[in-house]
Amino acid sequence: HTVPTKRARAILSSTLLTDQYRGIKVKAGDGLIRVAPPLDKVVDHPVFQRLRRLQQLSLINEIFPDATHNRFSHSLQTFDLAKRFVFSLNRNRDFRLLFTRRDVDHVLAAALLHDIGQYPFSHTIEDLKKLSDLEGKRGGLDATSEPLRRIRHDQELAKDYLRAAVGDKESIASILEAHGYAVDDLHYMMLKTERDWQ
Repeated sequence: HTVPTKRARAILSSTLLTDQYRGIKVKAGDGLIRVAPPLDKVVDHPVFQRLRRLQQLSLINEIFPDATHNRFSHSLQTFDLAKRFVFSLNRNRDFRLLFTRRDVDHVLAAALLHDIGQYPFSHTIEDLKKLSDLEGKRGGLDATSEPLRRIRHDQELAKDYLRAAVGDKESIASILEAHGYAVDDLHYMMLKTERDWQ
């Protein structure tokens, strides 16, 4: 019984999970979400801030005026929900045996960054690529379909956004790597499989 107890303490020593240390508080939805270092620097990064301009629900607000949820708020709320899940799971002995503080920190970072590759109307545009892929399998593609085949899924673009430096700001990947995060592992956690795209 000592291993799970030690692991439980190790998991609860995560500054991201417990909000014990300085950081930032960001309004998202109906509340304030605390983000501890180093993810506070990620939230303040221009690449992450661009998510404020991307609507989560596309043009739904034309029908429902209050449906103005953006990717920035959605990402922060996903991060907060992931923290709640981990707190709850930490009560489970098997969870404590299987996961370390590093694992938890990586899951929380991936939750925060899961939409970093999004662009305006990305899901709608990606659906056009799916149609192109289906037509290609049926042998019905012609020269006009070429632009559709070049569309990249938002999760594919995530790696580019993680590595993008803006002005004199270092990249999100650099910030995370300086704090011991394996950025390729984070990107892997954010990826969808080809099956998910179908």
